[in-house]
Amino acid sequence: MKIEHIGLWTIDLERMKDFYEKYFSAKSNTLYHNPKKRFKSYFLTFESGSRLELMHREDIKRPNVESYGYAHLAMSVG
Repeated sequence: MKIEHIGLWTIDLERMKDFYEKYFSAKSNTLYHNPKKRFKSYFLTFESGSRLELMHREDIKRPNVESYGYAHLAMSVG
């Protein structure tokens, strides 16, 4: 078993992606966009193989503790 990725909600998806690419040398996949759910995300991969999912939903407008930040921890069991 291993940690597959950690998911984070963000207000500014592009800015957060650029931050991890610039300061942590993360490599990003292409933008995933689900227009029906108004959901967008990037998976960032780090040199160690660790992954981070940055997520944004257009319907979440007000920044607050419940809406942004840690979202989930995904495990891989084989």
